Amino acid sequence: MGLLDHGDFQSELSAALGTPQSAGAPFAVFTIRLRRVRRIRLALGDAVADSLLLEAAFRLSTLIAGTSMAHLEGELFCFYRTQSGEDEARQFARELLAAFHTPLHTHGMDVVIGINVGVSIAQAGMNGAQALMRQSRCALDRAAAGGEYSMEIYTPRLQASAARRLTLEIALRQAIESNIGLSVHYQPKVGLTSRKLYGVEALCRWNCPPLGAVPADEFIPVAEESDLIEMLGWRVLDQVCQQLLGWGASGFVLPCVSINLSARQLSNSDLPSKILQCTSRHGLVPSLFEFEVTESAIVEDINVAATTLARFRSLGFRIALDDFGAAHSNLHYLRKLPLDSLKIDKQFVDDLSAEGKGEALCRAMFLMADMLKLPVIVEGIETEAQCATLSRLGFEWGQGYYFSAPLPSEALAQRWLTRR
Repeated sequence: MGLLDHGDFQSELSAALGTPQSAGAPFAVFTIRLRRVRRIRLALGDAVADSLLLEAAFRLSTLIAGTSMAHLEGELFCFYRTQSGEDEARQFARELLAAFHTPLHTHGMDVVIGINVGVSIAQAGMNGAQALMRQSRCALDRAAAGGEYSMEIYTPRLQASAARRLTLEIALRQAIESNIGLSVHYQPKVGLTSRKLYGVEALCRWNCPPLGAVPADEFIPVAEESDLIEMLGWRVLDQVCQQLLGWGASGFVLPCVSINLSARQLSNSDLPSKILQCTSRHGLVPSLFEFEVTESAIVEDINVAATTLARFRSLGFRIALDDFGAAHSNLHYLRKLPLDSLKIDKQFVDDLSAEGKGEALCRAMFLMADMLKLPVIVEGIETEAQCATLSRLGFEWGQGYYFSAPLPSEALAQRWLTRR
């Protein structure tokens, strides 16, 4: 099995695009990224990781039936297919994704690695090789944002989206380094009937002078896909610590504050001790902090996540499983992970009126959590009817715009905190 380098592959693709036989025929360029290889390299060493790359390349070569393939760098591979329009390319991309659900075997181990596929399509003669490869990479980056085993086909709109994301990444890095434009708002978690404060969730907000207020669901994914999420996480934690000190100095009873952790942060085994150093430096006890993790963050490596979360709990921090039911809904997480509470995803609240099924699912999750002695917080409550139904089903705590939007620290203190 021979693999071309970047330059040789681009030359071959250029030649193929220029042949008389290809005139008017659609071309599809596929760029593949293998997931988890870097983590495997760190955990198991170079020999295992390099062997996995060879096994993966061999599996790809058998699927593309003799077409030339390039190893671009690291976990990236690229190949092209002639006579392949959008429908054919989409179907073949699905076959590639399906093929990597089967484990690779190396060094006596079966290892499953994720995969993303980006595709660019053009009529021969309409796009050059370099442009097609660049567009395929653009589509791949978008696919990677959708998680493992996702694919994307390039469109001009995708290019505009990529340009926007690059602009956001550059501006966000500047905001984090200068600590200008970033703030933390706090959304209350409230008793459904008592209206007592259970705690607050810290939510990062970003107001960028050239771009205006950038929604969190736009800039957080940008941070997660770059190296910025850890830097942003430390900024948020520092602001939360300072705010807790400020509330305490003003005589307020300090609430438990929840802070979200990403998959990248969870993979750092030193994170719990470093966070303890930060909170201790501010003179704050761990019991004031709860860290929320999502199913999608855990699924990348549940064993690593379980070890990191157990370390958090041993130091006195609390752990909540966020957005339960939104991703893989694997009950194994509830057994494997050291949890203090469970947050039910908003989609189940939205479905409460769906012919009784929404109520049945919420009730089942409540009974399950109750048997496991896990407190439950229901996210996304927006109406009085939803609140009443959830209370009738047995839920005690909730969060959502029905009670309060995320608030700046001063407004939260005025409306929700009590003084000693």
